Amino acid sequence: QGRLVPMYAWYRAMAARNGVPPDRGVHDLVSAPFARAIFAAWLIGVPLLMVGLAFQREAAIVVGAAALLLGVMVSGAYLTYMLRTAKKPA
Repeated sequence: QGRLVPMYAWYRAMAARNGVPPDRGVHDLVSAPFARAIFAAWLIGVPLLMVGLAFQREAAIVVGAAALLLGVMVSGAYLTYMLRTAKKPA
């Protein structure tokens, strides 16, 4: 995600400008706070979901699934942020 999504946003911005590269580079689109939040959500969610499913613990399944849902939602917000940032002038 740290490499592919910024490239996608950059190419989308370039396509919207009829092939003219955006003012911002690909590496300017990366946001450490978003990346940390996504990483933390997956780091917590996957093991909790695994433990909950392996030992049939409903609370762990619920919390793990909620953490993964949060990670996916933050990923969507991050993509939106990158797409908007790529279109802005530097």
